[in-house]
Amino acid sequence: MSQVFRNIPDPTLEAVAKGVDFAKLTNLKEESGMSDDEWKNAMVAIEKTRAGATAEDNRGSQLVLARRQQFARSVLSPWPVIVIRCNVARDYTLLYNAGVAMVNGTQAERASALDFIDRFQLFDDDLRAAQLRLPKCNRYVHHEYMGHDYVIRHPEAVVPDVKWVMEHQKAEL
Repeated sequence: MSQVFRNIPDPTLEAVAKGVDFAKLTNLKEESGMSDDEWKNAMVAIEKTRAGATAEDNRGSQLVLARRQQFARSVLSPWPVIVIRCNVARDYTLLYNAGVAMVNGTQAERASALDFIDRFQLFDDDLRAAQLRLPKCNRYVHHEYMGHDYVIRHPEAVVPDVKWVMEHQKAEL
């Protein structure tokens, strides 16, 4: 993915979506079912990880790992991996549309942001397919109509997936 996209999300999408509160836009807090304290704790945790993720540049290690043929060697075997793919491009489209409604971004930024969303949707499935090659024991679940925050909105829906991983992990022990 890093060979296709320099940054995710693209800076032009960030420019168009500047000032858009995704959680408010999508009623995430209400749909999560979290109490005010639980929501506050979740937001604090997100901010802590955001700082670390921003400080880390993993592009150098990506190339090293690719050269070591991590996918071809199924380096995560014998451990089970489940890849849950949601429609992140849908989230990006919601951000884009809200930003355009706020009259954000230049015409060039908007065009570039739309191009990023189209390319992301095109290559997202390829990335997930590659992730499935890391272990020999794998499972793929696709939630086409749900955004990246699916697990926050519907944590009960991933329980069977967690159980699948745990069952297959026990089998490998």
